[in-house]
Amino acid sequence: MKRVLWIFPIVFLILFAACGGSTDPSDNAPPEIIALTTSDSIVSVNETVDITCEAVDPDGDELTYSWEASVGVIEGSGSIVNWIAPAIPGMCGITCTVSDSEGNDSSTIEIAVAPQMKIEPAEQTIVVDEEAVLSVQLYGGVNVFALSVEIVFNNGVVNAPINSVTIGDFWGDDALITTQIDYDRLCVAIGQVQTAGEDGITGDGTLFEFILVGLLAGESDIIFENLSLIDENGDPVEGFDEMELVNGKVIVE
Repeated sequence: MKRVLWIFPIVFLILFAACGGSTDPSDNAPPEIIALTTSDSIVSVNETVDITCEAVDPDGDELTYSWEASVGVIEGSGSIVNWIAPAIPGMCGITCTVSDSEGNDSSTIEIAVAPQMKIEPAEQTIVVDEEAVLSVQLYGGVNVFALSVEIVFNNGVVNAPINSVTIGDFWGDDALITTQIDYDRLCVAIGQVQTAGEDGITGDGTLFEFILVGLLAGESDIIFENLSLIDENGDPVEGFDEMELVNGKVIVE
């Protein structure tokens, strides 16, 4: 009986100490970010993408998410937000900080913003002998001094007439243009007149417009090939390697 009386207080003290230890606020663990992901790691200027933050809290505490972008605009709140890319190409950092009442964790993801060149309208329907008027648009051009490109088409369905190209409003008054029609392609070269110390053009705009005439019923993809876009030093413009090219289509009925 004496043995039991001695053991009982010791066991009671051990249990009491164990229960009391769990109430210490210093034992609260901060949240941890498991992953910060995006729907696309390379986007075009002005494009919108989703960004998702996956986080856990060992104590099951309620989490707060705060977002910050080096450039561009963040829309929404919580663990999933939208990010609108800026109008200028480059690398952009988006940071998410996850917090509870005792601490926080942060993570940053890098997204490349690239210029875009596209044919507009993306699809056009005409009849035989009718003209399709198309334009080549550039979005997010940086320090552009000269362009050369081939517009390839199905010459069994459409053809490019002589003098079918008109220079666009992207270029200054001193820009020069040369064109050549070669079987199934339209070759276009445009450049500014070289002036000492003058930079290329930055921004959006129409590079050139061109005409295709319907020959026979069918479809013709309008495709970019052999594109070169350079600055005043003869180097590829910023973001050229990641540039998105959006082709077009002409349907002849």
